[in-house]
Amino acid sequence: MVLLWGGALFQAARFDELYHVLAARGWLETGTYRIGTDGRYLRGVPITWSVAQLFWLLGDYLFVARLVSLIPTAILVLAGSWWLSTRFNRPLGYAWATICVLSPFLVEIATFVRWYGLLALLAGLFLACLVELLLPDRSPRDRTIAAMLLAFAAAGISVLQLEILAPLLLFGTLMAARLILPAWPRPRIVRALLMVGLLAGLAVVAGLASGVVTELWAKYRWSVPWAADASNDPIFYHRYLLIYYPVFWPLTGMLWLAGRRIAPALADCAVLIAGTGLLFHAGAGLKATRYIGYLAPWLHLIWAIGLVGLWHYLRQLPIAWPASRWGQAIVAAAVVFVILGNAASIRVVSLALGITVPPEQPSADWHGVARILSPETAETELIISPSELEALDAFGRADYALNHSLYVEVQGQGPVTVDPRTGVKVLRDPEALHAVLTCARSALVVSDTYRWRDPGKAPDAMATYVEQELLEITLPPDSHMRAWRWENFKVQATDC
Repeated sequence: MVLLWGGALFQAARFDELYHVLAARGWLETGTYRIGTDGRYLRGVPITWSVAQLFWLLGDYLFVARLVSLIPTAILVLAGSWWLSTRFNRPLGYAWATICVLSPFLVEIATFVRWYGLLALLAGLFLACLVELLLPDRSPRDRTIAAMLLAFAAAGISVLQLEILAPLLLFGTLMAARLILPAWPRPRIVRALLMVGLLAGLAVVAGLASGVVTELWAKYRWSVPWAADASNDPIFYHRYLLIYYPVFWPLTGMLWLAGRRIAPALADCAVLIAGTGLLFHAGAGLKATRYIGYLAPWLHLIWAIGLVGLWHYLRQLPIAWPASRWGQAIVAAAVVFVILGNAASIRVVSLALGITVPPEQPSADWHGVARILSPETAETELIISPSELEALDAFGRADYALNHSLYVEVQGQGPVTVDPRTGVKVLRDPEALHAVLTCARSALVVSDTYRWRDPGKAPDAMATYVEQELLEITLPPDSHMRAWRWENFKVQATDC
């Protein structure tokens, strides 16, 4: 885990990470979560505060900031392995931990400066405690401890991301139905299901009448222009699972059935959590692999239980197991092939080594270009970019953003609006950019090649205006960056 996950700490910064990194620097400088000169970033405050303390202790480095996610994700794997080993059986704990260590979903959230790693830990604690509460063979003492930890996890989740409690409560309801209802007599089960159905129907009717359901549905389906392609893609997560796990994912149902031989209640709970959760996120407007990071441990649990159950079944077959060293080597090679046959293992190694795997593209060298353009930026009146956070990080400032998605996200009004998180002004269209440049003596437009002419970022109309009206600066091709210079010596203060 240290080698595989530790190597991934040093990959280039991702956009959303910079909210916490920049706000943490603002906290250390001013005692407020300031970004730029006028921005305030108040989402995920516990994460930003933790990054600030790590910067104070260990220095201002991106890999240091990522420890806020690496530590809770590592605790999740270690604590989960211990729980499965002690409460169920040891091979299950080892198998689950092995799959988790080689999981691209967990590596991603473990090396992403955001709340996803801590959220996965708290969600795992919440659901594991729920299992402990619902299993009939647990002692009163165990149930008391589980209830206390469950309340703690729920409080933490409500602080980090309150919305995620909705699917967690749904999972809990389904798990309770699976673990409690079978012990009831049939007439009582029927009455309970009818009562639940009646209450659910009344709640839906009341919600529709009051407009709450419509509001919640709009929020559930909300997206931004840069994510428009994924918002209506119901197989988004299926595609990634099939790419990463061509061996395990198609066999999920079979592995669940095999796992029911050794731990039927746990296998069923894992299927309810992972299956319902994936369906929930598949219908949501915003989609990204990190959004299902908290579900990945439960999906991996299905596979681990299935592998252990399959192993138990195969041991009972009347065949001669190889006892020689050659035979053991063949079995070991077969197991290694099954693990490496999943592209997930290759993906984790590539992350650790910093190797780009298609469809990903090499990172843009913002800091390298900032050094090249430092003589220009020292004298430039305005810095304009479709990636305001990376400009703030590399150049130390960003005055305007030409980013269509950002304009929609902050619900912009008029030709220019302000993102309150960063204090950067966001331009609506080429006309707004033209008005700004008309009143500026000098300006620098900087973008990575991936956002340029992206319909959700710097769309064609904006890019065409810049390319026609500004002078392009030659940058190294391997920087994956472009820049343009604007100079207007005729501007007068009275003109604006």
